[in-house]
Amino acid sequence: TGQGLRSAFEYGYRNLLGYALGFTFRAEIGFQFFFQDAELERNISGLSVLDRLERRITASLALPQVAGLPNVRGTLDLVHLRDNQRAFGLDKNAVSLAFTWRPEPRVSLTWSAQIEHNGVSLFGGQTIEQILMEAMGNPQIVRLLRVPEGNSAVVSSRIGATIEQRDSSFVPTRGWYAAAGVEWARSVASEAIGDRPAPLMHILRITGTFNGYVPIDEVVIAIQGRLGGIVPLEDGQSTFANRQFFLGGVDTLRGFNQDQLQPQDLAPVLDPETAQILRGSEIFYLVRAEVRFPIYSAFHGAVFTDLGNHWA
Repeated sequence: TGQGLRSAFEYGYRNLLGYALGFTFRAEIGFQFFFQDAELERNISGLSVLDRLERRITASLALPQVAGLPNVRGTLDLVHLRDNQRAFGLDKNAVSLAFTWRPEPRVSLTWSAQIEHNGVSLFGGQTIEQILMEAMGNPQIVRLLRVPEGNSAVVSSRIGATIEQRDSSFVPTRGWYAAAGVEWARSVASEAIGDRPAPLMHILRITGTFNGYVPIDEVVIAIQGRLGGIVPLEDGQSTFANRQFFLGGVDTLRGFNQDQLQPQDLAPVLDPETAQILRGSEIFYLVRAEVRFPIYSAFHGAVFTDLGNHWA
């Protein structure tokens, strides 16, 4: 009743055209016809049949070796999404191409390029700010609305490197891991809404991570350091929220709910009426440390502390 009639289909083939070209296609669709209240029915039932049909369609091609180059893998991904929420609908289309080179098993270098289009249509005359206030930090809604209102398109390219020196990727007890990446992103289309100019984004997004693990008998000391920064490349540009940094949650700063740490320089000046809108930042640091210890068999415990902050 909450999400209507839903269906999913997936097809995979691992040796397309006899070249070990892997192909995966997945489609998920849903059609909502049962409404819990009049507002939801008014917002959704007035849409065209195509817009009411929620869907996530993905197609991927993966080539384990590109043009005879040793240890070079290529992937091509296509994504089409339509998602309806109580107060807005989101259309997304994206094409991404990536190549990964492993000069040796524990070192990988990646280059990727992507073009993505997002279209946000708001229901009931609300603004994105009003929807985010009512969402009260709901991570599903907040993450969907990290793009500008109306139609926008972004092209991006990223280079990254990782070095894996841990004894296990899943339950490491010794060794270290490092990763770094630089992404160039530029908006190529966006809409002016009302008297607001069309937003512009042209940035470099730089990130780095280091994890280390030191065993002492059956106890493991684990540390992590992460840094990130955004460099504007044009005057008057603003970073779209889907490229900003957010802190809070089990994978960043524990003790805060998901993405709920407000940027340090904004917290003292936020309007109390809009302070519940979660905001991203353009520079952050994060340091995490754990002492992991066995309790019984495969059951372990940990004592941890996290330190971090970010600024808009």
